[in-house]
Amino acid sequence: MARRYVKSATYVQDLLYFDGPQLMLLRSNRKLPMLAVAVDRDDMEYGFFACEVREKEFKRYRHDKADLRYTFAHAALERYYESFA
Repeated sequence: MARRYVKSATYVQDLLYFDGPQLMLLRSNRKLPMLAVAVDRDDMEYGFFACEVREKEFKRYRHDKADLRYTFAHAALERYYESFA
């Protein structure tokens, strides 16, 4: 069975905002939550590092049962992305 990767994501809300969005919640075209954290890179004006997470892991994060590092480490099939606006 071929893997299906994220083709697009829709903005849902900012989870942390300080001088701009630092952590955002997105929803992938696969209907899974994605977390995107701001990164500081010279080649990107507004860089983000994102991962698609399983619904179960996202709920653990939202209910303070898991931290952000744990959530990123247990991303769905290790689907990580870099993007910029």
